[in-house]
Amino acid sequence: MSIRILLYELHEDLLCELRDALITARLVPAIEESAAPETVEWSQFDLVFCPASRGMLEQVLEAAAGQLPRLRVIAVSRLPEEQEWVEAIELGAIDYFAPPFEQSQVRWLIQTHFPSGKLIAA
Repeated sequence: MSIRILLYELHEDLLCELRDALITARLVPAIEESAAPETVEWSQFDLVFCPASRGMLEQVLEAAAGQLPRLRVIAVSRLPEEQEWVEAIELGAIDYFAPPFEQSQVRWLIQTHFPSGKLIAA
């Protein structure tokens, strides 16, 4: 199984860093920066990285509800705070990720949440 990844509405600096880390780990993400959550075809993806901010995370989880729990959502933030991390998990994110995004961390996330998944070449 190839893992289909979406980077959704991440701030430009986070987007670039995470995209580069995923590509280095031989994962090729799709990038969506302008679509409203309800217009994204969530069924096309297995994993979504989206902002950890409460409003955005709630919108993504609500719009993707028909694909959960198959579709996994990871909250991403530049400034990891314990309260934000806890809140993201309580809202339904499966994990929380903050920079620096290192290849070993990316691989750990993928292997943890997709143990039978196949990394796809960049």
